[in-house]
Amino acid sequence: MHENSLKDDIFSYIFNDEDLYRKHYLPTLKHLSKIPEDKDRIKELVDNATMRFCKINNLDYRMIPTEAKNELSIDLYNEIIENEDNRSR
Repeated sequence: MHENSLKDDIFSYIFNDEDLYRKHYLPTLKHLSKIPEDKDRIKELVDNATMRFCKINNLDYRMIPTEAKNELSIDLYNEIIENEDNRSR
């Protein structure tokens, strides 16, 4: 699977899976609104989402490049920050 496609698929999966969104993304969003510099929380969310995505799609989690997970963490963090900026306006 192409790395960018995989990254985009996992990103979409976070928002499309109701359980993951409700139990992992929303608490992370709330946590980061209080402590925006805690990037470990984003990495944890990305790891959980990647593991679940791999399990559902019969992929080996260890085959997902670390760079893809890091880029996904950055993209997700930027999405949260943009969301917060728009909400505060």
